[in-house]
Amino acid sequence: MIKTELYFGRRIELMDNEFALVKLDAWKKFKIAEVDSRIDGYTELFANGSWRGTIEEAFVLVIIWDEADVSRAISSKIDKIRCAYCRAFGQESVMRIDHDVYVSF
Repeated sequence: MIKTELYFGRRIELMDNEFALVKLDAWKKFKIAEVDSRIDGYTELFANGSWRGTIEEAFVLVIIWDEADVSRAISSKIDKIRCAYCRAFGQESVMRIDHDVYVSF
């Protein structure tokens, strides 16, 4: 299978070096409109991390599992989600990590 991790940073830069967080209501609306409409199933985790050693940031981690032979079909959907988030919340990027994994049930 392919495991894709998407890291949606919630820290928004405002004017004059001030920052805010993407509100959970705004995330939920985005998720319904952009993620749920493109991806059949995923795991959503809320976490905190650090960027470049100095910036503390809250983020949402979305994990998508897909069969390796059909993963190309959803790859463009995943990139559309990433682009939509950047546009909606003024982010530079949404980090994407793809892993080839063996899964057993």
